[in-house]
Amino acid sequence: MDAKPFQQTDLAKYGLTYQQCSQSVQVIAHSTVLAGAPAIAFLLKKRGNRMLSLLITASGPFGRLGYKWVAGHRSSFVVSALHQILKFLNSRHEKKLQG
Repeated sequence: MDAKPFQQTDLAKYGLTYQQCSQSVQVIAHSTVLAGAPAIAFLLKKRGNRMLSLLITASGPFGRLGYKWVAGHRSSFVVSALHQILKFLNSRHEKKLQG
């Protein structure tokens, strides 16, 4: 899997616009473009976090609404705190897989 910052990528090559990429995470997998919550669910599943991926996918419109809220409040204290919690849980998960 290859990640590229959209600011340094030829977006037209992927059929994407700067506005699309600045508003939500974009994932191109098997010639399919995923954006927002479905993109996050895909990435979580690829990283081995199948439960959270399933939760986001199964929650449907609530998952998409949650994604939009987080994207709109990226620099808030609440989102920063959630980010730290997820980093901690991810590091515990990775340690568990390694040992």
